[in-house]
Amino acid sequence: MRSNSSTASQEPTVDQTVQRALTHHQAGELAEAEQLYRQVLSADPKHADALHLLGVIAQQVGHPEQAVELIQKALRHNPQQAEAHSNLGNALYDLGRLKEAARAFRRAIILQPEFANAHSNLGNALLGLNRPGEAMACCQTALKLDPAFADAENTLGNAHKALGELDKAAHHYQRAMELAPQHPLASFNLGGVLLDQGHLEGALSCYRDRLAIQFDFRMARSYLNALLFQPQLDHETLFTEQTRLISQAIALQPPCPAPSKPVKPLPDSTNTPRLRIGYLSSDLYDHPVGRNVLPLLAHHDHSRFEIFCYAEHPRSDRFNDALRQSADHWRETAGYSDGEVANQIRQDNVQIMVYLGGCFNDNRILVANYRPAPVQISFHGGASTGLENMDYWLSDSAIHPPSDTREQFTETLHRLPVFYNYPAPRDAPPISPLPAERNGMITFGSLNNPAKINDEVIALWSEILHQVSDAKMLLKFRNIYDNPSVRQRMLDAFAAHDIPEQRLMFHSALEQQNQHLTRYHVIDIALDPFPFTGATTTFQALWMGVPVVTLLGDRFISRMAGDILIHGGFESWAVSSKETYRERAVALASDWKRLAALRTQIRQQLADSPICQGAPYAASVETTFEALWKQRN
Repeated sequence: MRSNSSTASQEPTVDQTVQRALTHHQAGELAEAEQLYRQVLSADPKHADALHLLGVIAQQVGHPEQAVELIQKALRHNPQQAEAHSNLGNALYDLGRLKEAARAFRRAIILQPEFANAHSNLGNALLGLNRPGEAMACCQTALKLDPAFADAENTLGNAHKALGELDKAAHHYQRAMELAPQHPLASFNLGGVLLDQGHLEGALSCYRDRLAIQFDFRMARSYLNALLFQPQLDHETLFTEQTRLISQAIALQPPCPAPSKPVKPLPDSTNTPRLRIGYLSSDLYDHPVGRNVLPLLAHHDHSRFEIFCYAEHPRSDRFNDALRQSADHWRETAGYSDGEVANQIRQDNVQIMVYLGGCFNDNRILVANYRPAPVQISFHGGASTGLENMDYWLSDSAIHPPSDTREQFTETLHRLPVFYNYPAPRDAPPISPLPAERNGMITFGSLNNPAKINDEVIALWSEILHQVSDAKMLLKFRNIYDNPSVRQRMLDAFAAHDIPEQRLMFHSALEQQNQHLTRYHVIDIALDPFPFTGATTTFQALWMGVPVVTLLGDRFISRMAGDILIHGGFESWAVSSKETYRERAVALASDWKRLAALRTQIRQQLADSPICQGAPYAASVETTFEALWKQRN
């Protein structure tokens, strides 16, 4: 008797399913990999590898909070997996939980001392914690373990940049690009260092080359900011580039994800006791934007306004502490997508959303494209956002004169009575006697970013130095002039106008604000660069009794210093031509008696001006918010 036989198909084992999932994962087929990992977990909910790798996918698709939860669960079942600790650190880092991230990376290193990636990532976390020296040591260890590790070279460059060592930073970024020619972060960072060194065209070229390979909004944002430094940039070109790149970013923006909980309908304004105002920024700490909005937030009328702050970078300093205390609600946005931030704003029922800082730094203006609030405002940006969904751009009549505003923008311009407002520097050093009386000569000075000091600026300053033949020029910006390339660029540029090295003074130091302000004890007159003028530097010079001469341009960034001078009551130092700029500087330098008298008067005049009156300033902005909300309704 012959029997019939059949071979039954066998189901793949759990380990085989994990291997199939991993193959898809490594090929970038995340949806297929996720489905298989979940299949494994349905059979074995405690499978550590599946939990870990599912967490990695969550991290890759922009859900670091979910990644943390999954990887922590995996580690409860297998705490000895170094790679899982490292990936946990990556997710925590993206959420801005840097101390926890550093602990996770350290745990990975304990388990696997030769884990180069964990050493490099620990360096990244320590750098975020403002510990650049330790970060360098971690990256150097990573490079000893893997000399071709481009990420470690890039982070090492970041650590040098944090210390103001631009030449060394550039070397490491270039080395990273040699190891990985398409490394996006290295090319992005190199562009930033080239700009800081004053190589504007090199920076623009770096950004353009990278954008031609692949669009990246961080790169586009940096490119747009670099354009603001160009002396001959016309309005049409700036606006065209702004709207072109913003349109590209919007085209790549994913749909807004479904909210994690139902979004409440916006309450009827007639039944809302307080108008809900939101502020979104990467700069809510000791930063020019943070310092500028502190008086506003500190003086908000909380009986009429409910304040929400959305902070991209978790920082801990006295300005951040004061801003937190001034808000009714504080949200951290690091690690969340633009769509997720937009959903949070909707869930908070914010009625007026204020986007601070425009395209500067890590500000999240693309959140506005999701229209999370009925009224959306750009504030303290250097140019138009280029967003159709941004309703207003706050300015004033000194920055954008009603009779002569040629700058182009997508928003509706709304002019405040006064744009800038500064808190009085706490424990500022006293005003010094006029340095010229001690030195027997005038010292001009600029404590601005050397990226702002272009050839046109140097040509005009050289004319002034020729007319005030015994004067010297002092240059300082943090410790940047310790970099040989930056110092040599200045020496060569002034030498081209017959200004010898001995007439230039370079100061370099990383200092706290009050130490920094003492630098004005050796400056008689501050000269402002152009077209990207100084705002904070102008305020600080005036606070230390030092007059500032500025050239008024025809756009926001070229009238910032002028705005402070005009509203501070020093209009005569904000001039409209290079000739008048030279004449005003020479006239000030020729009258030491007047300079000495001004030095004792300027601080009090500034303190009494609208620039330093926080309560009236906040009231004027609140009036604006109420008017714009009323217009909307």
